[in-house]
Amino acid sequence: MKTYILSAIILFLVFNIKNINAQTTYKISDYSGQTVNTCSGTFTDMGGTTGGYTGTQDDIITFTPGTVGASVELDFSQFDVAAGDNLELYDGPNTSANLLATFNTTLSPVGMLISASILNTSGALTLHWISSGDAPGWEAAISCGLPCQNYSVEILSSDPPFHLDTGFYYIDVCPGDSVHITATGVYNLNDSVYHQSDATTQFIWDMANYYYDTNQTVSTYYDTIKGYDVQVTALDSNGCLSNQVPKIRVRLSTEPDMSRYAISNPICQHDTTSLYGTAEAVQWTASSSLNQAGLTYLPDGSGVSYTSTLLFTVFDPTAIVQNPLDVISINATLEHSYLGDLNIKITCPSGQSVTLKSYTGGGGSHYLGEPIDNNSQQVPGIGYEYSWQPNGTTTMINALSTYTYSYTDAAGVSVNSHSFLPPSTQYPANATITGPQPLVTYLPEDPYSNFIGCPLNGAWTITVTDNLAIDNGFIFAWGIDFDPAVLPNTWDYLPGISTQAWNASTDIIVNNGNHVVVQPETSGIVDYTSVWLMSLDVFTILYYI
Repeated sequence: MKTYILSAIILFLVFNIKNINAQTTYKISDYSGQTVNTCSGTFTDMGGTTGGYTGTQDDIITFTPGTVGASVELDFSQFDVAAGDNLELYDGPNTSANLLATFNTTLSPVGMLISASILNTSGALTLHWISSGDAPGWEAAISCGLPCQNYSVEILSSDPPFHLDTGFYYIDVCPGDSVHITATGVYNLNDSVYHQSDATTQFIWDMANYYYDTNQTVSTYYDTIKGYDVQVTALDSNGCLSNQVPKIRVRLSTEPDMSRYAISNPICQHDTTSLYGTAEAVQWTASSSLNQAGLTYLPDGSGVSYTSTLLFTVFDPTAIVQNPLDVISINATLEHSYLGDLNIKITCPSGQSVTLKSYTGGGGSHYLGEPIDNNSQQVPGIGYEYSWQPNGTTTMINALSTYTYSYTDAAGVSVNSHSFLPPSTQYPANATITGPQPLVTYLPEDPYSNFIGCPLNGAWTITVTDNLAIDNGFIFAWGIDFDPAVLPNTWDYLPGISTQAWNASTDIIVNNGNHVVVQPETSGIVDYTSVWLMSLDVFTILYYI
């Protein structure tokens, strides 16, 4: 009987100790600068499990395992932070350890089982929270389990074949061609604690053309001539992130500037003339434009604001706007059926702002893009790209009542002789406008000198406030063109011209590559084709005129 009672008491005590631990909430603000030894509980922002966080914070907390030989694990069930706020994860007892990841609006830990690695003998995890915004925050369950076995990801194969150069995998293709890439894990610590293989690892691809995949082999195609930085990460069967990932670049051959001419043209039958073909390779350079793609609906509202945010992390941490010309232009592709509704503003990470178009300035029923008027079905119209530059020709307000157009909207309704504001770049291919197609570069209503002192890294936000009822619109994309001198890590490539020739013809009597002498044997119009083979390392593409 005594033995039974003692066992019951021990079980009761153990049960209650676990429940006490499970109920412990570790708010990062309350435990900032501390080391917590535990294998249970809940890790949250300053608001705990029922609230969010506010204001500027800079907190560090370390969790060490309450069981010898184990590793701390964090399982996030919620992560919702403001743009520009970051939660850094370090694989060890302090911030001198290896940085495993930085979680923010771009990378969420939800769905990942975060664990200390097998090389981390402490089994500890350190988290550094830096914030300046307000948001619901996060919640993560704390436990202890198997440590992560560090592994890396490499490219196993690709079609077209890749080649390695200065640490980058380069894949070169023609515009419109498909690309197939297969990744593989390198598991040097496999079976130390658990088994790893490609079959149990999830590969997460971002192909830089708005295509994403989670298979070991990814397939996509590229049709815009430029360079693409492809990213791949991986999660193994223990939920552990790869600690090394490959650097992959896809390069599309640029089209050369080509011309051909004859010394004499026309000529008589059996006379001779020289034909020359020239080609100059065109270099591609990483753009100074940092764009946010994706549709943002601008519903009808009265004083309601809608935002879209660009989060920059690629600049030097100390970099700031020093000159108004550091910002070359701000661009937005949008449509709206009542310009007079709108106030458009850009806010930088420090809170400084520039108004691009003010509500009080008016605008009335002028259209932007090709909208669907009285659009209750939330069907996007056709967006035009508008650009605000320091050297623009006019503000939007000053351009009112200058331009009219006619078009057929996406619902099939004809719009005739309606006032609008023209785009700043070429009209989209699917535009239905008839008649003249003017272009206008706009001045912001506030000078870009308002941005001086703004950090380049952080959240840049466009805020569109709809002040009146009935009309709505869409933002399709927006971005900021910075001066290339302030952009980090730019890269470029220049295809070579490996061969210049003319297509075979019995009329050619002298052939010197790009220069031939022809003697037509027949009368009439004779066409001669000049051919160039462009080379990009081991890759070639044919161009001709």
